[in-house]
Amino acid sequence: MIRRPPRSTLSPSSAASDVYKRQDRRIYRGVEEGMEMNSLDYSADLIRKAKDHLSTAKEGIKKILISHSNIIVECQAAIELSTKAVFKLMGVEFPRKHQLLFKHEGKEKIYDEVKKLLKKNFPKNFVYKEDIPRMVFLTYFWNYFYTLAKYGIEELNLSPDRLFREEDAKLALGHAELCVRIADNLLTWKRQEVRS
Repeated sequence: MIRRPPRSTLSPSSAASDVYKRQDRRIYRGVEEGMEMNSLDYSADLIRKAKDHLSTAKEGIKKILISHSNIIVECQAAIELSTKAVFKLMGVEFPRKHQLLFKHEGKEKIYDEVKKLLKKNFPKNFVYKEDIPRMVFLTYFWNYFYTLAKYGIEELNLSPDRLFREEDAKLALGHAELCVRIADNLLTWKRQEVRS
């Protein structure tokens, strides 16, 4: 329970006011620590969702009647969520949109965001730092195919499954597995940092 100074104590230097200020500082420190945990929880949730999409894609590739385009859609979601989890884990804001688009979109802005991310202090045991730019590239690459994999090309009467083949789905699956592995590994090391 938070104790407040009595209403009759208007002086900022009163003893009651000092109690209130000390409590306020403790609460602020607790909020900072809670925000760190919430960031980990938020990222863990993104990674869990990415794993769900990846699992759906893996199940889809085992089916007799495979929808290669559906596998690509699931893999794109897994890649995007994993990449956003990495940004969140490292304290870099990312767009709250379906894709990874930054303000004033353009190559320079994307490069700036990747540079900002790479300047962060990654956990010393995290071995995938050099793969981060590739991860961001894969997010943009597969996002480009997302709409095609979802809807095809209506003007040409080409359904999504007429556009994509098995090798496309397998490539997307390999990329999604890599991105999920990178994000999951970073989450593991960030959790260990918080505990120590």
